[in-house]
Amino acid sequence: MNHIAGNFNRALAVPGVVGVVDADDLTPERNLFGIIRQDEPVFASREVEYNGQIVACIVSKSLEAGRRARDLVEIQYGEDLPAILTIPQAIEEAEVIERCQHKLFQEDAPLGNGKVQEVSTLCSQFTPTI
Repeated sequence: MNHIAGNFNRALAVPGVVGVVDADDLTPERNLFGIIRQDEPVFASREVEYNGQIVACIVSKSLEAGRRARDLVEIQYGEDLPAILTIPQAIEEAEVIERCQHKLFQEDAPLGNGKVQEVSTLCSQFTPTI
């Protein structure tokens, strides 16, 4: 995870910009969403967990004003972290919550082969979807 700090002053000065909403504007409970379990942050709060995570929302009277403001937002990230690009790397770096046994991530694992029942027996937690 990488620490963040945002400066929205220049964006707020753009004509047509009404405001900026970020994690500081929501209670911790209201800053969560999810389809099955509400455990995903709406806005990154103090730390960015993945590339592309939303940091803030610019509220503007027009799309053009919002785009101008977007280009003026200053987000400062903490230290550069090494990229974790594979599941085995993530396990090794302890960056994932291990809900399933390691054999699920082996090359010959039954993922993507339509073997839902077989995969579900490897997991300590399994939620089927429709």
